[in-house]
Amino acid sequence: MNILIESAVKLEKEQEEKILAVLNKKFGNDISADFKVDNDLIGGLRVTINGSERIDLSVRGRLSQIEKLL
Repeated sequence: MNILIESAVKLEKEQEEKILAVLNKKFGNDISADFKVDNDLIGGLRVTINGSERIDLSVRGRLSQIEKLL
């Protein structure tokens, strides 16, 4: 399973390890994760699983959700 983890700023090694621990618990230990910085996120994380399923926990994503509600 390939996972891309995008963050607004470069994560510390300890933060990356904690994120990987959570993902391993949820999806099993057979994951390959890449970390990338995306300044457009403003804050938070966006996780893409196998190139298609996306979990958007970014500030930009939440602002977009609020905008749709208004």
